[in-house]
Amino acid sequence: MPGTIDIALSPTQRSQSLNQNYQKILLDASAPNDVKYIYWFIDSEFIAKVEPKKRLFFTPCQGKHRIQCLDDKGRGSSVVINVCER
Repeated sequence: MPGTIDIALSPTQRSQSLNQNYQKILLDASAPNDVKYIYWFIDSEFIAKVEPKKRLFFTPCQGKHRIQCLDDKGRGSSVVINVCER
């Protein structure tokens, strides 16, 4: 039965508001050892298929964004961020 996997964002983890001055955000997912691939989506648009240990960077524009990841077993998680101008 599908469950969830953890999403980690850098420079701030699970932040609701991020400063637009950050050029890139690191997307990382913590997944069990049986996972071969993680699929990343930004605002419901597919952006990448990566191996679990591979780092992925996202350059956001201002506004609200939903970041979602799914593994090849059907488990997933999502987080909503708000990129502000500061």
